[in-house]
Amino acid sequence: TAADRIDTAGKRVWTFDTGTDTNLGNWPSLWNDNVVLNDDGLYFLHAADGVRAHDDGVDWWGQTAPDAARLYVVNQMQADGPGIFVGATDAVGKVLWQANKHEMCGQGWGDVMGGLAVANDVVYYAPKYQSGGGTALAFNSGVFAFAGADGAPKWSKDAKPASAISVGDGKVYLVEEPATLVARATTDGAVAWSKPLAPDAQGVVVGSQAPVLANGLVIVATSAGIVAVHGDTGKDAWKSPAVAYASSFAGAIGNGCGGNIAAGGARQTTMAAALATSTLVVTAQDGLHILSLADGSDTYKLVLDGGFAGLRDPVLVGKTVYVVGGEGVIALAAP
Repeated sequence: TAADRIDTAGKRVWTFDTGTDTNLGNWPSLWNDNVVLNDDGLYFLHAADGVRAHDDGVDWWGQTAPDAARLYVVNQMQADGPGIFVGATDAVGKVLWQANKHEMCGQGWGDVMGGLAVANDVVYYAPKYQSGGGTALAFNSGVFAFAGADGAPKWSKDAKPASAISVGDGKVYLVEEPATLVARATTDGAVAWSKPLAPDAQGVVVGSQAPVLANGLVIVATSAGIVAVHGDTGKDAWKSPAVAYASSFAGAIGNGCGGNIAAGGARQTTMAAALATSTLVVTAQDGLHILSLADGSDTYKLVLDGGFAGLRDPVLVGKTVYVVGGEGVIALAAP
């Protein structure tokens, strides 16, 4: 349940341990001079030294996304803290507004996807609500848009999100059940285009990572390979056989108020775009690939075994790729 800062040479700068009991591996956010964690509590840490500036108590889990004015946050389940919601806080963690709030002790429901994105002072939220104890839900999953300033609803569309979300070029992109890549207009949520994702021999499996947006493309990872389509039309751009879907995601169901919590695996990412070189770094099941964004061709492959197997979560800094593997964080020099 800890977070670490390391420098680019691999030296540990600081460690902060929440001391709590559950970490779902949600990506932190950098906001102003703080690192913000939303894993069994919403924690604001000084980026320089890891000292806790303040927190909002335990039993928060989910994605965060800042802009210049506010931090937007999702809580995916209710345990002994707040109910499930999407909302905004100020720089000291004070809640400014909440929307889609569902709260009841022992309810056994949660949001197993919790997609969150922000653009042009609008917050986009894609929850997949699920009952953990057979309780009938009185609210629908879908894609929602709220005003960033006060949370006023702008539009909503019923849907079953199967991935986190990305926003760009006037569209919200996500995978929706059953295994369909969908582009929705940011103005009203209407479907601009949709593309069924072809299954493999066992039926398609799509990773929960938000679609990667790069060079006008929308890119998703499936068990049948990497699929890139043109963001304006949804028409095929290219496909790569590299298998890089992340089967784990930060799904969770809270049974609340002293009850049990059923939590899924940590959300993993498998792709990162390097726009300066027009390439896509992919941590696939058989190693690390570098694909051309132009045509998906496999320009480089690195196979690591032993303690370096199972690479995931690529981060690009200059000409170095940082990944997580069996031995921790690994730095790989670009070829």
